[in-house]
Amino acid sequence: MIYIKTERGQTALHDRSLALTPRQRSAFIMFDGKRSLDEVLKATSSLGVTPDDVGHLLSLCLLTPDRTS
Repeated sequence: MIYIKTERGQTALHDRSLALTPRQRSAFIMFDGKRSLDEVLKATSSLGVTPDDVGHLLSLCLLTPDRTS
C-alpha cells in the first residue's frame, strides 16, 4: 500500500502542531506517494518504527491511501 500525506498532514509537518515521536515523524516524512508501506517500514526499522506507528499516523488523519497508484 502506498500512502500520501493529507492536507492536515502537510500542515502538521510544517508547523509541528502535533506531538509525534521522532520515529513517527521520520516515517511520516518518508510517505511521499512513491514508497510503499513495506519500503518505509524497512527503511525506518533501525529507528524502531512499527506498523503501530503508521497506524497512529493514519488515526490522526495525517496519511491516506494513494488512490491513483
